[in-house]
Amino acid sequence: MRQNTAATTFERRHIGPSPREIDSMLATVNADSIETLIAETVPGSIRQKDALSFGEPLSEVAAIARMREIASKNEVFTSLIGTGYHGTLLPFVIQRNILENPATKPPPPPKP
Repeated sequence: MRQNTAATTFERRHIGPSPREIDSMLATVNADSIETLIAETVPGSIRQKDALSFGEPLSEVAAIARMREIASKNEVFTSLIGTGYHGTLLPFVIQRNILENPATKPPPPPKP
């Protein structure tokens, strides 16, 4: 039985646009190639000179197993955020616009 590589190949599902999407993007920004686009937008002083070495591609199952292996090395500590351990002030603007955002509250019921 043949596997559907589009659905099982991790890199195809998670990394980058298709050739058709690339052509559409380049036409939209009027660039001949991705290399030209990068040369015109990313300063040479911060551009990576050497190719990155990622090793052999992993299947999605192998990538998940690898991430679990890495995550198993994490250490869980007690979080002291919000427990008053260190005195902090929450600016009113942040409290009102992020924590109490009026746009996320339902409108009041209509009056009879």
